[in-house]
Amino acid sequence: MIIGLLFPQSEDIESSGSRELQGAFGAVTIDGKIWNQIALRPVLPFGKLSIAFDLVLYIDQNGNIHKDEW
Repeated sequence: MIIGLLFPQSEDIESSGSRELQGAFGAVTIDGKIWNQIALRPVLPFGKLSIAFDLVLYIDQNGNIHKDEW
């Protein structure tokens, strides 16, 4: 089961080569344990192409980072 909220954070796109940054936070269940999720999703333009990253951290109630994601 995955439960989360998405709050996009991006500037107005005036040209097709603008950079974007979106983010999300929420809670997920992995192997029966609840983890807090923090995600950043930057989009970097390179000419006519863009590269998008999906950077996600899962943190438990003790501040430990879920190691299987790295």
